[in-house]
Amino acid sequence: MSKTVWRIVVIVLVLVIAATGALGVRSYLTARAGRANMYATAPVTRGSLKVTVDGTGVLQPARQQSLSFGTAGTVSTVRVQVGQEVRAGEVLATLRDDNNLAMQLLQAQSQLAQAQSRLQQLQNPAATTSADTITAAQLRVQAAQLQVDQAQSQLTKLNITAPGPGLIGVLNVKVGDNVNPGQQVATIYDDSKMLVQVTVTEDRVLDVASGDHADVTVHGLAEPYTGHVTAVATTASGQNKAGQSLFQVTITLDDYRDVNNGAALAQGMGADVTIYPSAGAANTGSISTSGTVAYNATYQVVAQVAGTVASVPVAVGDRIKAGALVSSLSSDSLQSQYQQALNSLQQAQVALHQVTDPAPSSAQDIESQQYAVEQAMLNVEARQSDLNSLSIAAPFDGVVTSVNVNPGDRVAAGAPVVTVVDISHLQVVASISELQIAQVAVGQKVTITADALPGTTWDGIVTAIAPVGQVQNGVGNFDVTIDVANPGSLRAGMSCNASIFVASHDDVLMVPAEAVSGEGDQAFVQVLVNNKPELRHVTVGLHNDAFVEITSGLQEGEVVITGTASSGSSQFFRMPGGNFPEPRTTTPNRRSSGGGG
Repeated sequence: MSKTVWRIVVIVLVLVIAATGALGVRSYLTARAGRANMYATAPVTRGSLKVTVDGTGVLQPARQQSLSFGTAGTVSTVRVQVGQEVRAGEVLATLRDDNNLAMQLLQAQSQLAQAQSRLQQLQNPAATTSADTITAAQLRVQAAQLQVDQAQSQLTKLNITAPGPGLIGVLNVKVGDNVNPGQQVATIYDDSKMLVQVTVTEDRVLDVASGDHADVTVHGLAEPYTGHVTAVATTASGQNKAGQSLFQVTITLDDYRDVNNGAALAQGMGADVTIYPSAGAANTGSISTSGTVAYNATYQVVAQVAGTVASVPVAVGDRIKAGALVSSLSSDSLQSQYQQALNSLQQAQVALHQVTDPAPSSAQDIESQQYAVEQAMLNVEARQSDLNSLSIAAPFDGVVTSVNVNPGDRVAAGAPVVTVVDISHLQVVASISELQIAQVAVGQKVTITADALPGTTWDGIVTAIAPVGQVQNGVGNFDVTIDVANPGSLRAGMSCNASIFVASHDDVLMVPAEAVSGEGDQAFVQVLVNNKPELRHVTVGLHNDAFVEITSGLQEGEVVITGTASSGSSQFFRMPGGNFPEPRTTTPNRRSSGGGG
């Protein structure tokens, strides 16, 4: 049989199948109409039809960075606390300069200046004035003076003083002991204030504010304490068993020494707390929670230099002020270094007065000195990098969410010290099914809602789509990143819902989905004409799970049948609808609406 004949046969078969399908639909509808006299109907309306894809996720900062020192050492200063806002470039913490890196940098700069001055003398001796040489000699004197100052500073560190006020809780040394830099000498507890650390769930944390009154009952003590809220965390610290995010709240006790006959409070004691939100809170009902007692601060007193304990003028239980002497050391080595620094200073001062004009130089001398300048510049860069490693600066504007060290602590290179997050921009990573991911694209608008903040929506935008999905239960799911530029009351750690707008047609004809049988260009509806059903072929366009766009076959205002009921029955039966995909829908904006008849 020829190809032409086969094509004719195939075309005939297709036409027969199509006609049989249409006849079947018509026969079914005629049979139903023959035994039905009531119809559920809806008018053909014109409006906007929108389709969305939904997902859920947890809000997280768009940027978060854990910062660490580039070298090991002893913490000198911590300039921030949890919850503090910082600016990009702001110094957050520093290490003590135990290796005299500042002096090494100054020495390297001095050596560079000397090398550059010497090169200038070699290249153009006649134009080089004695002032240039004098400047280099003056820098040498300054470097020697810095050595003297540094040695003097080391001597002063033989007196170990209290970094803060409080009670001597632990004393680790006695007269005659040998101590090393960083060795713990004593522990001081600052009990000028006593704190209680508690957690509050995400649904109530927005009702808590600094200054709110609180009642506190410490376990084992009969009389309750009063206090007030002094800090509320902006980032969740964990979740409870119900999956709610928890936020840390700090309570400061009021006049705690006047309660329970002045019974001593200690860090770690359990406590039950009731917080009373102020009148301005959305929910002023009291909040019951529990936590632990904490000192206002704990100071670790450590030796900054090596030496032998010469005196210990304090004892455990003594109350001392900040700066008070805890222990004094003696060190012959530091005394010797100080004397050597004095001798170097005297030599530099003598050399300053012995500057002479440079002698004529050869090309080989100039080339050699150029190399010396290059090496001196590399040395300055290396010393500057070493000095920079003693400080941590904020990489961007944000809020401090954790501080893991105190002044005097020993830290390793790379150990987490401070964490900074950018809460001005939050992100949601929503998981979208492989059946819907093809509809999602970067740049699509998103509506965000949060269970903890009902009745409010936020705008978002799709910024990234994972190129590879994760298979769960045989279905692939893809991570979609959504940026929330103006989070307002939203906080990192809150769960939220994301509705991604994937398609929208305006000013189109539409009918309820249950009115349509078939799909594409083989779709049909029943139109009620003179109270009788009339089968009508239609072409459909965009659709969601509630409405279908009609691109041809109907006119606005016509009435379509969405269901039938047999005579004597009030039960309506929906029409057999088309086999459409199942995207998430938004209610269309229609200019008219229809009801059952």
